[in-house]
Amino acid sequence: MSSAQQRPQPFASRPWWNRNTLLRVLDDLLWAELNRLRPGQLGLRPSAESAVTTERRGPMSDAALRPDAALELDSLGLDSLEFLDITTLIAVQFHLQQTGLDNQLLQQRQLGAWAQIILDSRARWDQALSFQTSGSTGQPKLCAHPMHRLEQEIQWFAGQLGDRRRVLSAVPAHHIYGFLFNAMLPALLGIPVLDLRAGLPSSALAQAQPGDLIVGHPAFFELATRGDGAVADDVIALTSTAPCPPSLWQQLISAGCARLIEIYGSSENAGIGVREAADVPFRLLPHWSRASKTTDRLQPVDTTTEGQSNRVEKDVDTTTVSASASDTDTASVTDAVSALDTDAASASDADSVSETAAAANTDMAATAAASGFLTQVELQDHLDWLDHERFYVLRRRDGAVQIGGVNVFPQRIERLLCTHPEVAEAAVRQASAEQGGRLKAFVVPVIDCVDPAALAERLDAWLASRLTALEQPRAIQIGRQLPRSAAGKLIDWPAEVYSESR
Repeated sequence: MSSAQQRPQPFASRPWWNRNTLLRVLDDLLWAELNRLRPGQLGLRPSAESAVTTERRGPMSDAALRPDAALELDSLGLDSLEFLDITTLIAVQFHLQQTGLDNQLLQQRQLGAWAQIILDSRARWDQALSFQTSGSTGQPKLCAHPMHRLEQEIQWFAGQLGDRRRVLSAVPAHHIYGFLFNAMLPALLGIPVLDLRAGLPSSALAQAQPGDLIVGHPAFFELATRGDGAVADDVIALTSTAPCPPSLWQQLISAGCARLIEIYGSSENAGIGVREAADVPFRLLPHWSRASKTTDRLQPVDTTTEGQSNRVEKDVDTTTVSASASDTDTASVTDAVSALDTDAASASDADSVSETAAAANTDMAATAAASGFLTQVELQDHLDWLDHERFYVLRRRDGAVQIGGVNVFPQRIERLLCTHPEVAEAAVRQASAEQGGRLKAFVVPVIDCVDPAALAERLDAWLASRLTALEQPRAIQIGRQLPRSAAGKLIDWPAEVYSESR
């Protein structure tokens, strides 16, 4: 790594801070947050009605993005609390309170105006950026990242992918994976981005051209390989957000992909390791080092020495930042916003929103991001280390499973089911890949349940207004007791109860 790569770039030389990039990010962030605030409203962003969606698909040219800038936020029917939730989220994610420009969001009603406010703020303060987790626990979190670490990562990938001519993306730009490879990488390489989400995944491989990089996740690539089309020469596939099954590796290589690169990472820590074969371990990215004598912590590589990059393999006097400590819980932001008067969408409450945003972003990770001191981070998974650089990923430490690239927590859905007056016990788990990989539930009704035979249908409708589409169990089986082994441990239930029609 050169000394120029080690030093953070000034704002003016960071090519991803431009109007087009911000409109893409804000577009995805806006609709994702609306879907979270309004659970069960599938199709909230229909392409036939959204000027943002219909115009932005395809190459991200200036002309294609002008409708995003003209999007009137009032046309979305936001109530005052929804508007405050979204403006607070944007203020915290882009650290607008650092420059005092967060209040200006309340005074504007166009997406393009918000993009300009963010650009003005980044020109003054560009030390850190935050990204929201999926929120499948019911409490999405904002994870703060120093900009120089994000730069370290994307500069390394730019060195690996510097010959790419286009990026074809199937992931949203407001999450960290999408921002790195939909915004930072193409801006750094000076290449266009095409959004694949408007079409069927099965058409993605067919439209790829030599020199393309397809950015996706296992669920997308699994659908993309169901067709029998071949991939053009010199196409690279990049996958992350969930483990890539060995069978999918084989399918993509058989389809003609020149390389398949899998990234292991998280919203909390960005990219951690990479591999290019299903049967090999991940290798740490150059800017990370395993903390000595631990299996669950990493620390940034010391790159303070000019012209060199050394892995740290000994304990140092650092601060350990766990996932819980390093994240800003946006549920607390929402609670604070909800405490405001329902008419608080006026500029008169700007000071309250500013205080909320500032309080939400003064956690340990944001402090570390601003000061740049060395920290240790705690991993979200159990890893099997072969040495200081190579590892296998074993399992999540928090019980999450990944569906469509999103972390989903079965235990949360079990607890929700048990709050229903007709449910005595419940178990939720992920079905096998052969069964579709979605969640399934086993429910024991209360003794006085009326019409147990129709309980599954009633629960399905009840959950639809309380869960996201990916959290919704695709099959609900009703039984007199939960399936358990002779030792009393909960076991899986027969595959034939899984229904593709649910």
